[in-house]
Formats: sequence, structure tokens, C-alpha cells
Amino acid sequence: MPEPDPTSLRGLRLGFVGPISADSFADNLGEAARSLGATVVLLGSATPRTRMGPPQLISLASRSRSLVAAWQKRLVDRAEGLDIILAVEPTLAPDAVAALRSHGAAVALWFPDAVSNIGRQFAFAAPYSLVCFKEPRFVDRANALLDLPIRLLHEGCNPAWHHAPESEPSHQDVIVVAGNLYPWRVALLERLVKADVPIRLYGSPPSSWIKGPIRAIHTNEYIARGRKAEIFRSAAAVLNNLHPAEIDGVNNRLFEASACGALVITEDRRLLPSLFKVGSEVLCFADFDELVDRCRWALAHPEEGRRIGAAAAARAHSDHTLQHRLTDLVGWLGVR
Repeated sequence: MPEPDPTSLRGLRLGFVGPISADSFADNLGEAARSLGATVVLLGSATPRTRMGPPQLISLASRSRSLVAAWQKRLVDRAEGLDIILAVEPTLAPDAVAALRSHGAAVALWFPDAVSNIGRQFAFAAPYSLVCFKEPRFVDRANALLDLPIRLLHEGCNPAWHHAPESEPSHQDVIVVAGNLYPWRVALLERLVKADVPIRLYGSPPSSWIKGPIRAIHTNEYIARGRKAEIFRSAAAVLNNLHPAEIDGVNNRLFEASACGALVITEDRRLLPSLFKVGSEVLCFADFDELVDRCRWALAHPEEGRRIGAAAAARAHSDHTLQHRLTDLVGWLGVR
């Protein structure tokens, strides 16, 4: 796949709507857009957030429509003068999207989560210029039934931060898992621990309902950017189990971990062979026994695992960067 033109977005002003933190999706998209020459404005979340933490705050905001409306009005005011506004969360109200478009901007939604988390389905009520999902079966169904501008768009890596460290980190005989701990993932990890697979967990501290071995093996460390790359590359493998509502699609961890040079062990999905070479760029599993076999192979063959990780990084950087995805998205919008 050809490299995106590093000047392809020059002269465009892009605004991103979504939570801003180190290595968040909006943070990475902003960095990628800048690398293509765009002027970037990070508008923040469409939902008020405070130190109360996202779960509590989102619950509060969903019960206070006047609070959300006032918050989104301020967001609309800050967005005046932008050419493209890209939301990466589905909580912009239809009136807010209409107001953003009244400024003359193209307004798109790129939903990066499992479709079960789409919430109040504003994606289908708001006058978006374009709506992108990563679940192919969902996109096919939507296009068969709805007269809306809906497209399939995979997530991707940010080469500025998601790359193998300059100096090779010391090898760690562990299988790394990073991200949120929801019940499906916890149940799988508990089973792996019982099978004597050495697991190390990274991310926000576990919720109070999580007990036993999962809490004991959690580092309580949120990893991002260079630190994430170091951890992923040093591990025997990065386990990428998918949310149960991911049917045929894949998640962002696949692209990020691969780009960092990790040996990724990911759940088998229909589209996976069109993205990476299974066996030589990533390993996959379809059931628990296969998962255990892949983990044990990775632990026993670190040098081969690193070679597979290096091949995966080359593939991710050549075909699956956020620069590639943004170039496609802006082209679909027809904004120049």
C-alpha cells in the first residue's frame, strides 16, 4: 500500500471530538492528522467529565440532558471555522451535529468500539456527513437497510508512538494483556491462570468486583506511547482477546501491538487474513485449547516470536497506519 502523502491534509482544519488522554484514540488521530499537514483542534469529549471518573460521570450526564446540551453548545462554538469535525464517541446529540454542519463543516463519526456500546443510537439520527464502523457485518446490514452514509473503517496504529523501541528491551517470559477488564475477559484470564499460563496485566486499577488471581497479577500501571511499546515488544506475546460483541471485525490493540513489534496472539476473525499473514505476522486462536497452545509456543520460542513481531510491525506501518485511515476518510468526505 502506498505511503500517504505527508502534505495531503495541508490547509485543512480538523477538529476531534473524544476523550483526550495520552494514547487515546482522539490523541493519536490528532497526531496523525498533524503529520499529514492539517491544523488540529482537540475539542475534548462531548460528555462532561470530571475527576469523578468516566463511569459515574457518564451516568450523571445521561440523566441531565440540559447539562449535556449546554456542554455541547460550548463545543459547537469552539468548532467554528473548522473544515472537518471527526467524533470518535457516539454521544453528540443530533441538534449539535446539525449546528456543527451549519458552520459549513463536514461532520463524521468514527465509532471505535464494539457496536453493543453504541448507546442511544444517535449515529442514525444525527445528520452526519459520514459514519464509520469497524464491524463489517454491521456495516453490511446497515447499508442493506438504511439510506445513510455508512462505511467500514478499521482502526490503525500511530507510527510516531507505536513502533519497536530503538534498543531491544530485555525479554520477559510473560503474556501481556493491556486494557479494560470486563467480565468476559476476566473469565478467560482466570482460566488461563488456572492453566499455569504466566499473565501480566496493565491498565487502570481493577474494579472492586474483581477478586482473586486477576487482582494479584495486575500491575496497576496504565501504559501509553513509548512505555507501551517497550512492554509489548519485551513480552513473549501480547494476548488480544476481543469483546464478545466483536463479530467479524478486529480491535485497535491488534494494530497497535503489532506496530510495536509484539508477537500478537489474537482471536480468529473472518477478516484477519486480509489484514495480516496468519502464522508469519500474527498468531490466532479459535478456542481455549488453541490459545493455551499458542501461549506456550510463544514462551518456548522467544526468538521466533520476535521475528514474527518484527514482520507484524512492518505490515502495520506499511498498511495500517492512522494516516492511511484518515486519508481514506477525508477522501470519502470529498473535502479539499
